[in-house]
Amino acid sequence: MDHLAAETKNFSGAEIEGLVRSATSWAFGREVTVENVKKGANADNLIVTRADFDRALSELQPAFGCPDDQLNDAIPAGIIDYGGVLSALLQTTQLLLHQLVASERTPLLSVVFEGVPGAGKTALAASMALQSQFPFARLVSPASLLGIHENAKASTIARIFDDALR
Repeated sequence: MDHLAAETKNFSGAEIEGLVRSATSWAFGREVTVENVKKGANADNLIVTRADFDRALSELQPAFGCPDDQLNDAIPAGIIDYGGVLSALLQTTQLLLHQLVASERTPLLSVVFEGVPGAGKTALAASMALQSQFPFARLVSPASLLGIHENAKASTIARIFDDALR
């Protein structure tokens, strides 16, 4: 159950229900084959296993949040601490995450990274999201908003924040 809970981060109740149905379908398909379809399935032999859940998980993606793979893709070579300003920035991000998790007085915290293109702003933000292990993280990049009218961009970003609040 711990494995399943960790793998269903950002899943809604309905999505978990769909996952259970899909895993049950895999178990049923293992028991009922073309050769024995007329015989029917023996209910005692129908056991949903972890492998059934793993197969079902490979088919489903949660509607909310951001898959860890997408965050990891934003940090293809990791973050190499070369000292100086970056060391201070990494330490500050760690302190901010700790404050957000530990403090009852800080329910929300916004962090803005600014710099030239290619400086690693997205990688730092993705790294913070992965380290936080919060149940909802969403990666919104300028590339994902290309070709969208300004009003639609604002609506998209507002919808993401509304989803996070839920």
